[in-house]
Amino acid sequence: MYAVVGLVDDGLEWGRQIMKQLLLFLGMLMLSMVFMNNAEAAEGDFMEDTLNSYENTEGITTDQVNRAEFYMENELYLNKYDYETNHFDCKWYEITCQTNSILFTAVSGFVFGSIDGFGKFQMDSSFITGNATYEGYMLNFKSLAWTMASIFLLWQTVKIIILYSSNGEQKD
Repeated sequence: MYAVVGLVDDGLEWGRQIMKQLLLFLGMLMLSMVFMNNAEAAEGDFMEDTLNSYENTEGITTDQVNRAEFYMENELYLNKYDYETNHFDCKWYEITCQTNSILFTAVSGFVFGSIDGFGKFQMDSSFITGNATYEGYMLNFKSLAWTMASIFLLWQTVKIIILYSSNGEQKD
């Protein structure tokens, strides 16, 4: 009987520990949202430029533009986005705007970083065509390809001749 009571007491203590940790985590999360400084970014014209480009697209009605504007303002908070600094100007209590800010800046930072990384791998065509070493490689590869094609055709010809001549049933 005493062992069962001890297990119940341990279970309650464990639950209290979890609740303390959860409350501590939520408190730190709320404090970080209060003290976040997103005032670095002024509201940009990114949304207006996007909507103007969308309006100028052929076949788009004003109703579609109004729906896109509503979605950009109320769901994506693009009216608070500054393209030049890649930040949102959100209030501390706008949780959805804060979440979109974190996700959008992280993804756009990853994309911009990838674009910069790919730019380092890209070479100018004159670097390859104007270089004697690479031209030598190209000519050697061309001669190798012709040699391999010749060997393949010779092999197939010999194979056909051997198969044709080994057919004992055919008589001329």
